[in-house]
Amino acid sequence: MAANPEFFPDYASLGSGLPPSAAAPEPNYLNHPTPYYVALGQLWDDGVSVEGQMLKLRLINVAVASFAIIIMLAAGAMAFPDLSGRAVFSSVLVLFPKTPGMAGFVNNDSLVLVATGIVFAGLLRLADQRDTRAGLLVGAGLALAGWTKLTALVMLGTAALLVVLLVALNGRAVARRTLLTGASIAAIGAIPTFANLLSSGKIIWSSPTHNAVPEALRPDLSAGEFLLHFLQNLALKWPAFEPAAPIQLACLAAVLLICLAGAFFILPTVLRREQPEPLALVAGAFLLALPISIGIHTIYGWSAFLAIGDLTSAQMRYYAPLWPGIALAMTLVHRQIVSPRHKVIAALLMGELLLVCSPFTGMFQAEQLPSI
Repeated sequence: MAANPEFFPDYASLGSGLPPSAAAPEPNYLNHPTPYYVALGQLWDDGVSVEGQMLKLRLINVAVASFAIIIMLAAGAMAFPDLSGRAVFSSVLVLFPKTPGMAGFVNNDSLVLVATGIVFAGLLRLADQRDTRAGLLVGAGLALAGWTKLTALVMLGTAALLVVLLVALNGRAVARRTLLTGASIAAIGAIPTFANLLSSGKIIWSSPTHNAVPEALRPDLSAGEFLLHFLQNLALKWPAFEPAAPIQLACLAAVLLICLAGAFFILPTVLRREQPEPLALVAGAFLLALPISIGIHTIYGWSAFLAIGDLTSAQMRYYAPLWPGIALAMTLVHRQIVSPRHKVIAALLMGELLLVCSPFTGMFQAEQLPSI
C-alpha cells in the first residue's frame, strides 16, 4: 500500500496471500478494505530502518486505540452518573484481554475500535431518545467499520438493528429522520463488500493458497466435530497470551456466566415491554448480537474449512466490537446487588477474572509469544 495505494486493489495481482516468489520476495497478506493501510503507507520512509518504521507505526496504532477507548469511556461516563457504575464499566471495558495486543500491533483492529466507540455512543443516545445526532453517529461508525473490517460491520450492524427493533418493540418511536440518516451513511460501509462481489464474486477476497491445507492433510471433520473444534479454538484465544491456561478458560466460563446473568436480568424486561431503561435496551441488543455473531462466524469458518481446509478462522479479537455492550451488561448486573459489601466483592471478582487473562500475566510467561 505504500508503493501502490489503492482503495479497490486487485488483490490477486498484488500476490496477496501467495507464497514468496521472485516477483514478491516478502510474504504478503491483505484481504480487508485498505484505507487504514493506505494511510499508514503514506508515512513509510525507505530511508529509515524497518525497526524504526515499525516502532513509529506501532505508536500511531496505540494512539488510535487509545482514542477509541476514550470515546467508549466517555460514553459510559455519560450513561452512569454514579461513581460505582462508572468504575465498574470502565474497569471491565479496559480489561478486555485482546485490546492491548491489537493496540500494539500494526493492525486495522485499532480502527475497528474507533468505529465501535462511535456506534456505541450513538446507540446510547438513540435508546435514550436523545437522537439529535444519534443517526449520524451510528451511521458514521458503521461506515467506518465497513471500510475497515467486514466482521466489525456485521457485529455492530447487528447490534444497531437490534437496538432499533427493541426500541420499537417497547413502543418508542425512533425518529424517521434519525433512521434515514443512519441508514444512508451506514450504506457507505457496504461499498468495499460490493466491490469485492463485482471483482471476485465473493464478499471477502480469499487467496487459494493462504491458510490452505493439502487435501491429504485435512482432518475429516463432520459439521458437529468442526463446531466443537471451532469453539475450542475460540476459547483458547481468549487471553492476551495464547493459548489459554486452565485458569484462564475458567475465567472465560465465569465471564460467560455473568453474561447469562445479564440476559436473565435484562432480556425479560426488554422483551415483555415493561418500559426498560435505555441502558437495558442497548445491553440487551449486544447480548443478543453475541450468539448471532458467533453463528455467522461459525458458518463462515465451516465454509472456509470445506473450501481450503482452513481451521484458523476462530479469532477472539473479532468480538471486540461487542465488548462495550457486554461491559454495559456486566455493570447492570452489578447494579442489581443491594448490599454495598457484596457490590465491592462482585466488582473485585469481575476485575480479577479479566486481570488473570490480561497481558500482565505474560510477565511471568517469558517463553510464550503473543498471538492474537
